[in-house]
Amino acid sequence: MQTKRQSLHETVVSTIVGLVFSYFVQAALVWAYNVQMTQSQNAQFVVWFTLASLFRGYWIRRYFNWKHRVNP
Repeated sequence: MQTKRQSLHETVVSTIVGLVFSYFVQAALVWAYNVQMTQSQNAQFVVWFTLASLFRGYWIRRYFNWKHRVNP
């Protein structure tokens, strides 16, 4: 079982990788759909979604760790 600190570390690393990946995916989609968005706006969107992903990933991981500890 992971400690809270290990869960946070794994989630942060995964989220950073996701941030970089999603920046380029979103830039490609903006271009493909001809959406008017600056690079700065693209980066801002990616940061907001990355923060949401970080919280989501951490709390889901903590929930499942709790669930397996309570109901082994």
